[in-house]
Amino acid sequence: MYRGRAAREALKLGAGNDKYANLDDDDDERINHMLFPQATNVRDAPVPPAPPVRAPVVPPPAPPARYGSSHEPISQNEIPSDGEEDRLFLDTYDNTQRTHPSAYASQPISTTKRPGKRQRTAVEQPATQQSTSRRKFDHFQEEAIEDVEEEEEEEYADVPRSMSLKDMYRRINELEKVKQHYDYLVSLRFTEPERIHKAYVAAKSKELRAADECMKRMEGELEQLSRENEELREKIQHSKPNRELVNQVDELNQELATISEEKEVLKKADHEMKQAMEMFKNLSGLTISGVRTIMEGDLYTCEQTGKRGTIRFKLLREKPGNDVRYIPLLDEKKDAQLLSLLPGFLTTEILFQSDKVYAFYSKLRNALDTLKTT
Repeated sequence: MYRGRAAREALKLGAGNDKYANLDDDDDERINHMLFPQATNVRDAPVPPAPPVRAPVVPPPAPPARYGSSHEPISQNEIPSDGEEDRLFLDTYDNTQRTHPSAYASQPISTTKRPGKRQRTAVEQPATQQSTSRRKFDHFQEEAIEDVEEEEEEEYADVPRSMSLKDMYRRINELEKVKQHYDYLVSLRFTEPERIHKAYVAAKSKELRAADECMKRMEGELEQLSRENEELREKIQHSKPNRELVNQVDELNQELATISEEKEVLKKADHEMKQAMEMFKNLSGLTISGVRTIMEGDLYTCEQTGKRGTIRFKLLREKPGNDVRYIPLLDEKKDAQLLSLLPGFLTTEILFQSDKVYAFYSKLRNALDTLKTT
């Protein structure tokens, strides 16, 4: 039955809060008598029925999980036989991302065909056992890792394992210092006659280029004057004598005579230049067979003859700039013997500054004149 504060609250609810607002703990007996007048004692008061107990709300069972074709669990009857393992290798590898087969060990073996899949024979197999295709994939992955490790070991096999990065940098610096010292010694070996010879070659080459340009210009002017002279002659023949035209013809004839004299002088200078180049060829073995101007600069076609043979190459003096490009003209079949004797840097294109031309020519001449010793 109601006791204490519970009885007071029940009385307040039944009669109103204002009337019994001043009830306290000393009024428990009087409250019980008011609620249960037939009971002679508090203990004899009837016990009110207990409120009904509500059953706990149980949520409805969750619907079964819907899996896609790539996440559907594998049943025992879908384990491929040995004959199908290679064909189903990739499919089995994709199924490794599905639910572990131990979760379905207690389920009965299903014989239902999967859509789009071939019917497979059901094989009793422990749930924790991996398929042969999975084992093949693991073995293939291990072999690939071993191959990569072997390649790395072969690549760094020539590097001592005890050599640290600091030692490697120190070794590189030492090699660079040795190379700089070697280049300095090579630059000291050039004598004063060689420098004079270099200056002479440069001056004569410049004179040859100027003479060629002057001859081409004079030839063009001569052709133009000849055409004008012929036109004037035709006009004189078909018209009355004209003193002005006659004077023009005389002037043109004088200019033609002057040009002829200049041409003779140029021919004589050209002959002398050819003789000088012939002597230069006999002294050095170098022949410059052609000079022409292209968009990139001046292009020289050269031949250098030595004890080992003759090498043909081109030198391009780039414009604008101060660089010279060496372009070898070698045939793998015709110049096979020469290719085997030449150093590697003379068989490919080289770009260097114009003040290094003589150093390059000295190396080229030494490579052709020095006999190969065995």
